[in-house]
Parts: sequence; structure tokens; C-alpha cells
Amino acid sequence: MTAASSGRRAHSPVFIVGAGPVGLVAAIRLREQGIHVRIVDELTAETKRTYPAVLHAPTLRVLNSLGVTAPLEWRGRPVARLALYADGQRRSVLDMPAAGELSPTTMTLPQDVLRQALTTRLRELGTEVEWKTRLVALDQDANRARLGIVRREQVEGMSPSLKPEWLDVAAETVDADFVIGADGCRSAVRQKLGIEWVSMGRRQLYAFFDAPDYRAGDEAHLVFAGGTANSVYPLQSNYSRFTFQVGVAMLEAPAAPQLRQLLESRMPWYAAQTHDFEWSGSAEFHPALADRFGEGRVWLAGDAAHSTGPLGAQSVNVGIHEADELARRIVQRVHNIEASPLGPAYGERRRLEWQHLFGLESSKPWSPSTPDWVKRNLAMLLPSLPAAGDDLRELLQRLHVELAA
Repeated sequence: MTAASSGRRAHSPVFIVGAGPVGLVAAIRLREQGIHVRIVDELTAETKRTYPAVLHAPTLRVLNSLGVTAPLEWRGRPVARLALYADGQRRSVLDMPAAGELSPTTMTLPQDVLRQALTTRLRELGTEVEWKTRLVALDQDANRARLGIVRREQVEGMSPSLKPEWLDVAAETVDADFVIGADGCRSAVRQKLGIEWVSMGRRQLYAFFDAPDYRAGDEAHLVFAGGTANSVYPLQSNYSRFTFQVGVAMLEAPAAPQLRQLLESRMPWYAAQTHDFEWSGSAEFHPALADRFGEGRVWLAGDAAHSTGPLGAQSVNVGIHEADELARRIVQRVHNIEASPLGPAYGERRRLEWQHLFGLESSKPWSPSTPDWVKRNLAMLLPSLPAAGDDLRELLQRLHVELAA
């Protein structure tokens, strides 16, 4: 079966590809300003899964400004401090940056809660996500972008022994004044713009466990052991998310013996208390950066433009700010408040920001007072701290590390 064309060409002031937190934040900000938005995602609402979110203080302020506070109040777990361990010793404790009245600290949320809250807020503003819809074509000129999209449906097999399959059932061409690509590391928007995806390091493999933790309070743990970076973040109901960097990809979800072995070798202070878990999984991350953040009327945000490991949650948090800023700049453009709010200067500023986050400095950013354990682990420390921008610089200054402004 082939997709049937609708025979019409639709128009949308802003078209967003990708309905994760980044795309949803952009859509909400635009709708609040009265700008019509279409937002599509090739997955279904049921299969759009996310890991438990570690939300930085500035991200909490953005969510508060969007009216997304209820999930933070009833499902969020504040994280006030981050304890740093290296070579089996507790080396330092950092107070996390404050978020103001909404929350004094960083916060964690359970899986999918943030996305569901953002989807609900967007629905309240009159826009629904168009699920099961993928981008198949994209080009632009000075006046508009033109997208080809295809909607899919799942069709039962011809016999009970055959699995259901996804088929393209409807095609559409859309003209848009602006396009935001928030469609993840395999971004179709980025690929169709011909933007290079530049590796920023070796692939990273992680194992995750959600386990009971009677010690779970408002302190997270970041542990450097044997050339690996690992973390513990408190969740609700006296559970914690244990994340371990591992050396071998896992074909199946990690089991209880692996949890015990990882705890004994890297976090022995937890080994006696944690024997079982509620959920486990594994994932592979490839640190990378787009060589530019967009052009003309099409721009990238979030994992479509950059990818880091999970410990510091920098990609999604910075991506939310990118989405918020892009939306505000598009509003200015639509209302003719500013002649050219988007252009090469915007993209270059974003690229330089990420060079700092990846630690691409012209000289080593430490001083004679920097502890040796920080120097040894700096390459892992930088992307593992749950902060960005000025907050990240402040945390690093406490460790006697100076990033360029």
C-alpha cells in the first residue's frame, strides 16, 4: 500500500518535527503568543519513552513560566547537593544551583511525566501532537520552507501468524514560515539540511537500575571509578536511579547479579543495602555536535543538534532553553519586532556554547590549586555535572576549574 496524497498544500506559520520535551516547549511558547503551530512525531504517544529527567534549575524556571508546575510539585524529587567520589573516597559536596521560588534545587521526575505534562499543557492551548507522522522531504527558499510528511497506521497481518506492520496511509505537503527540528540524534531535519554530525568522543554504554534506596534523600552521587563515570539520583518513594558506565553492550536488560557486582566494585557503601531492583535497562550514547544549528528558516534544537551522555542531562536541559529561545525569536520575527533575530550569529553562539560543554578549550582550565583527582577525571566530570552555562562555571569554580566565558 502506498500513501495517498491529500491533494492540497497546507500552511503553518511554524512546523515542529519531534514531540519530546524540547519540541513541546517550543510549541507551548509559540502557542502562548498566539502563533499557530503544527508538531509531528514519527512514534506513537505510547512508544515515546524517555528516561527519568534530571532537570536543572534554569529548566525549572522555564517550565514554571510555561505553566507546567503540577508534575514538579507532586512527582518531582528535589536534589539539593551532589557528592563527588573518586578513587573510592568522598572528595567534595557541591550545593546545587537554586531555581528560585518554584524549587530550591535541581529536580528529578519519573519516566514520561514531563512529556505528558507538556503534552497536556499544549492541548490546553488548542494544539494536539500529530503522532505517527514522519518527515520525508524538506527544502526552503528565502520566503518559506516546504515539507513533505507522511502519516502511518498499523495494519493487522493477513493471517494471525503475521505481525502487524506499519504502512504509509496519507501524504501531505506543508509550507511553513519556520521549521524547528527537535527530532533527536537521528534527526531527519538535520539530515535533509545536509548538516554534518561531528563525533565528540567515543561511544558510551550505560546500565540503569531503579532500586529501593533507604538512603535516598536530597543528595545525588557522582562516582568516578576505574575510568568510568557513574551516578545515583534520588527518585520518589525511596527509590533511586543507579547509572553505571559499562564497557560492553548488553543484549538483554541487566540482572540483579550485575547490579550487585557494579555496586561492590564502584559504590561499596551501597552494596550491603541494595539487592534487588524494580526496573533495569541499558543504552548507548554517541557524543556528537552538529556543525551548524540551522540556516534560513530551519533550525535545530536539543538532541537534533547535540548529544551527550546521560549523567549530567545537559543535552535535554540546554535543548529546552534552545527551544524556548528559538520560539521567542520566531515570535519577534513574526511580529516584526526585530529585523533578523535568526541567522549565522545565533547558530555560531550555540556552537561555541557546546564547545565549552564538550570541554574543547584552547588550554587546560585548571590552576595549581586544582585537586589532582579533578585533573584526572575532568574529561568525565564536565559532561556529568547537572548544570550548564553560568551554573556549570560556578560548580567548576568550586573545584578550582575555570572555563572560558
